[in-house]
Amino acid sequence: MQAAAEMRAALQAYVDAKLKPRGGNSTEWAVRAGVSESALRNFLATTSQTMNYSTLRKLAQVEGITVSAMMGETNEGESISGPVYILADKAEVLVRPAGKIALQFWSAKGVEAEVLLPRLDAEVLGRSLREI
Repeated sequence: MQAAAEMRAALQAYVDAKLKPRGGNSTEWAVRAGVSESALRNFLATTSQTMNYSTLRKLAQVEGITVSAMMGETNEGESISGPVYILADKAEVLVRPAGKIALQFWSAKGVEAEVLLPRLDAEVLGRSLREI
């Protein structure tokens, strides 16, 4: 996970680039995500030096993106060539806003990785998962 200053800068950049242009702000974002408004506000204002992963996940989920994308660590639509191996105790298929499909990989510590897929119908998704 990123250091507090880097995380703060990434969250503020997301607010400025994605929320403000559509009339949003960190307060309404926290409300939509169901997280503490003061926790987000205090973190962005440097009053707090910590942010729980569960809070970051809820903020990302309400936007329909991954935590990595929200933090500027990946570019949406970026492709990876070659095999990707993820060791996990379990995997879940979730439907995100706007019909995006997410595969979440869990360990005993919680969510380890999340992969967003384009919108797929249930038949195609089921076949793809069986082939894995």
